Amino acid sequence: MKSEFEVRIAHLHHPNLTAFNYCVDRCSQTLEQCCKPPGKPVRLTLYFLFLIAFQGAVSALLPANLGGPDLFLLTAVALALRLGPVPSLLVAYALGLVQDVLGHGYFGLHAAGLAGGVLLIHSLRGLLMSSPILREGLGLGLAIVGQWLSFLVLTYWLRDGLVTVSSLTGVLPLEALLTFVAYAALRPVLSWTFGEIRDSSEVRF
Repeated sequence: MKSEFEVRIAHLHHPNLTAFNYCVDRCSQTLEQCCKPPGKPVRLTLYFLFLIAFQGAVSALLPANLGGPDLFLLTAVALALRLGPVPSLLVAYALGLVQDVLGHGYFGLHAAGLAGGVLLIHSLRGLLMSSPILREGLGLGLAIVGQWLSFLVLTYWLRDGLVTVSSLTGVLPLEALLTFVAYAALRPVLSWTFGEIRDSSEVRF
């Protein structure tokens, strides 16, 4: 007469039960593959499609004298807080060129502005807070200052009215406010796309 242990072992090796377990394992693996988040190239592609579509829609809907959120700037900030100075400056300049093409303005204006903002972030990186939220907020503020300082330098250099008193008092405050609001709203999307912010000591050139 078989013991209870031998009966259980025989039951586990029953062919019908083995086939059932195999089906369960296969279904679990299939569900795991379906629920797996997309790879980084897919996330980057989806984000930049959203970026171009959203910024283009904002530029088309809002009047020229009314500043909207600058998603290209906040994207440059997000990358500057995750990459070293050289790659983040190159990416910021490239983003600015795309923004200039979409905006039909002075070609290279936003490229210089984004590069100036990222450069100021890396120049004062040691002053950024250790808390990720405070670091991002301060970094975005520095980027806005650096961007508009670059615009002022180009205005003086080209002897052109790129930046006026009305733009400094009317466009800049609203654009900065909406950019901060957009950054707070898109913070989870930025983390999903580019990953979490690393500590300053981990960032390399």
